Amino acid sequence: MTRWLAVGIFIISSTLNYLDRQLLNVLAPLIMAELHFNQTGFGWIISAFSIAYAASSLLTGWFLDRAGINRGIAAAVSWWSAAAVSTALVRSFGGLAICRVALGIGESAGVPAVGKLNGMYLQPGEFALGAALNQIGLSLGLAVAPLF
Repeated sequence: MTRWLAVGIFIISSTLNYLDRQLLNVLAPLIMAELHFNQTGFGWIISAFSIAYAASSLLTGWFLDRAGINRGIAAAVSWWSAAAVSTALVRSFGGLAICRVALGIGESAGVPAVGKLNGMYLQPGEFALGAALNQIGLSLGLAVAPLF
């Protein structure tokens, strides 16, 4: 039971991870109007997140292996939560870009953490099931963002 509880917690974490990244898209028209930039600028904001996410993935994977899954994911969730909250406080294009870069760095630990968790808690014959359950969380986060 404990191992499936851990998987369940990570599904919730993955849902929140993808909800954070999708909310900006839902709010794009309001954000662009308030911060006075166009769709090209918005594209750069999305790219800033994606570049930071890709560039930091190896580092966050390494960090999770060194810090351990509990401390590592706690640090990552704290990091990306602070970045997400900070996004609401910015008043400039540059500030938004910085917050999205920070969010990309923190959220890049999500997928490696799930891989590590699956290896620790699941049997080899359950790895694909664990990955599929995580995918449900990712998709759910994307799907529910418009409701907020």
